[in-house]
Amino acid sequence: MSGKKADTPLNIRHKVKLATWNVMTLAGTGYEVALIRELTWEWQSSSGRRNSASFRWQRSYHGDALVAQPPFCHALTSWQPISDRLLMARFLHKHGHLTAIVAYAPAEPADDHTKDAFYNQLSATTQSVPPHDVPVVLGDFNAVPSDTLSDDGIVGPHSSGIRNDNSDRMVTYCGMHNLILPGTWFKRLDIRRWTWYSHDGSTRKESDHIITRERDKGLFKSYRTF
Repeated sequence: MSGKKADTPLNIRHKVKLATWNVMTLAGTGYEVALIRELTWEWQSSSGRRNSASFRWQRSYHGDALVAQPPFCHALTSWQPISDRLLMARFLHKHGHLTAIVAYAPAEPADDHTKDAFYNQLSATTQSVPPHDVPVVLGDFNAVPSDTLSDDGIVGPHSSGIRNDNSDRMVTYCGMHNLILPGTWFKRLDIRRWTWYSHDGSTRKESDHIITRERDKGLFKSYRTF
């Protein structure tokens, strides 16, 4: 695990952005540079200023990545690549810490052994988060948050999709760790919901998610896809 002293703590009571971006792969030559350029342009467009040197970039062993821009890059205290599907980072805020886990779950056709290994490791990583931290899990879970999945507050009233094995596994994981899917508690237009489009031009899914603890649900004031 890499560690450092944070320059400036976050104020999570003020507006900050957390996002997950499904970009297929970052393994190709130049892909990482292209992503940083796109994020820099996005930041410049929304804020009117540009400072690409402020970005911090971390990658897991093969797959997942985390890009932190201000104020997050100044609050980073540690990061740990765990596997080709998991990465964890910790940020200082004014009243404690926020721990982000970046995840890429196996696709629905993957075998049970692969899925079990992923969720076992994700559960172990989640259990390692200090109890007073705000946990945020970001990533592609290849699972839709069907409203038929639970009646215990994990999935809210604004869900989507048809239940499958990956959906069951995602919600079971959330139940084990007192986590919820905050996106399902916000009513949105479909254009602000779908995170994956098939090449057939018509199939759409809400397969990427941000997950947090039930008691921290109130920190989320908006949730949408751009």
